[in-house]
Amino acid sequence: MSEIVTANGSLLSLDLSATDREIFMVIRNQSGLSRVEISKVLSLSKGAVSKALAKLQEAGLVDEEREKPGPRHSGQPMIRIRMRPDAMRFIGLNLSTRGAYVAVSNLASEAVWNSPCYPLEQSRDGIVAQAVELIREAKRNAGGTDIGMFVPAIFSASEDILEVTPKQASIPYHEIRQELVAQFPQSSVVVSSRADIMQSALRPEMFGKVLFLVSFSDGVGGHIFDRNRVIRGGYNQAGNIGGMVPETGPRPSVTDLADMLGCDPLELDPGRLEELFDAGHKPLMDWIESRGATLSEPLSAVVQLLNPQTIVLGGNFPNPVLSALRQHIDLSVYDVPTRMPLSKPDIVISDVLGEASRATASAILPLAKYLSYLD
Repeated sequence: MSEIVTANGSLLSLDLSATDREIFMVIRNQSGLSRVEISKVLSLSKGAVSKALAKLQEAGLVDEEREKPGPRHSGQPMIRIRMRPDAMRFIGLNLSTRGAYVAVSNLASEAVWNSPCYPLEQSRDGIVAQAVELIREAKRNAGGTDIGMFVPAIFSASEDILEVTPKQASIPYHEIRQELVAQFPQSSVVVSSRADIMQSALRPEMFGKVLFLVSFSDGVGGHIFDRNRVIRGGYNQAGNIGGMVPETGPRPSVTDLADMLGCDPLELDPGRLEELFDAGHKPLMDWIESRGATLSEPLSAVVQLLNPQTIVLGGNFPNPVLSALRQHIDLSVYDVPTRMPLSKPDIVISDVLGEASRATASAILPLAKYLSYLD
């Protein structure tokens, strides 16, 4: 693993200005640009770019490489700047009633290592101890310093956990965070409910777009990413526009499907759901059709209110189920016949599907926090 020149390997400890970070993100998302090209993208002087690059190189985050000249090339070949993906690694932790998971990813948000699913410990003290051991396991297997933990909760402006999702209320997230801070003093510990949206928003092909993510898990939730920040409303509810289906109505979640099938939601893991889909299970197919129609109104409202460039579907359903659900969503419900309709966003399937992949997504939280996207 490549090492960086810092005291403890923590990204949050690097002394980089807002401009330095902006330049780093351009390099991360558009690998191989020259200094001149970076200057043009950000409307900065070449001197400002060179000064920032010197700091990024000292931190070990980027490399410069001169192009090999072609047979007819004249003059000095261009110098290209690229991020070093493994200059840092981050640990992601996800604990839920469905299991305990830990993962390690690099600066490019690529998974380097994933743990198997471990059954969640039964006692609160046992869960706290399990979280600490999972972090130690990640460090032994793939390194990593800064820690991101997914917490399905409402947060205060100062990132205190106010209210955990009812189905996960038995998990002592607050105590876990305190213990991780105590046990790993060289690490920054970032907790957030926004792992899914940050994993999508910081992908190079998505970066800088307005995104709306709706997540179908044990409940329905959403997030809005407006080019460079996650939108926060009262009690963190800004993103739940896509869940505007009344609480008394059919909300397309794993719990909702389990109620229709007459089973425990814990039985419906992504593997089991994919088996039912592949078998053409009629109750599941009926549910997909009806819930796709149900989603048409709130997601059409999202289009009218936000006009996002992309709507992302994620959660605890497998890709085939969400892809089929997408086919039944009509985004033109609120179009006015006498007016030119708004351009419709792409509807894409998140690569954060299921609890295991959410651990990988959680590893992006320290980077998102450092870049101020979680403020």
